[in-house]
Amino acid sequence: MQIDKVVQGRDNIITHLDQLGTTHPHGFGDLSRYSNNTIYISKKNLTFNNKEIKCRGHGLFRKTHRDLVLTEENSSRSNWKLPKKFFSKTNNLFLNRLKWKDELNCLVDCLGYGQEFILNAEKNPNIIDWAVKLIKDYG
Repeated sequence: MQIDKVVQGRDNIITHLDQLGTTHPHGFGDLSRYSNNTIYISKKNLTFNNKEIKCRGHGLFRKTHRDLVLTEENSSRSNWKLPKKFFSKTNNLFLNRLKWKDELNCLVDCLGYGQEFILNAEKNPNIIDWAVKLIKDYG
């Protein structure tokens, strides 16, 4: 998913959802279970280098493939190994929650629930190449 807008906090989320006339689990009921209540809104179409691509800014891959699995071989799902070709020598890669376990080998500890891990593609253009390759090959 490529982020277009970030809506943070209970009141902002409720207002946003009301304006759209829709509901979302982060906008009703007991919201105390979301300590960092945030909704990430995707771009309608992907944009790279200020150029819009005719491909949705969100979605699912058609089917799974080894290239789409980040889990390090023979490890639990919380241990990721990112492809060195695209992730070595990255600078300020993670914008939230993720941290390098072993930067030299592109290993990441991914602890806890997560669907909102954000990578800084603007400062790390190699990861754009990685994302585009995955989308073209398996999207």
